[in-house]
Amino acid sequence: MSVNEEDQAILSNFGQRAMWNTIAAICESGFWAIYLVLFAFAIRIQIKRGIRSPATIILLVVSILLFASSTALWAMFVSSLLAQFEGFFVKYSELDFDDRFTRIQIEKTKLWFPEEALFLFNVSTNHYTYSS
Repeated sequence: MSVNEEDQAILSNFGQRAMWNTIAAICESGFWAIYLVLFAFAIRIQIKRGIRSPATIILLVVSILLFASSTALWAMFVSSLLAQFEGFFVKYSELDFDDRFTRIQIEKTKLWFPEEALFLFNVSTNHYTYSS
């Protein structure tokens, strides 16, 4: 059984996207693990120095919020990647390749707004915190 040119192009496109998204997820997971260690040290240092002034309380809260939002972004990216694989190989296995790819793209856009909102929150909070 041979694959026609259209299906071959779809499989090639999906394969390239899957490969690069998997590499990105692995790298992002590594950076998140480094961030986890740095976050733990930063919180430990902040608590050891004492939380006496409103500025230190704000810095502690902002640090926790930034870590939580970064963790949520990482989790959304990984779950989106897994959902793409599930959609292509399991959930829509009865559809032809073009319809599978279309359905996956539609489902992928569901997390677009929360991801963008969290990213903008991270950027604006980082900018405001460290420019003050």
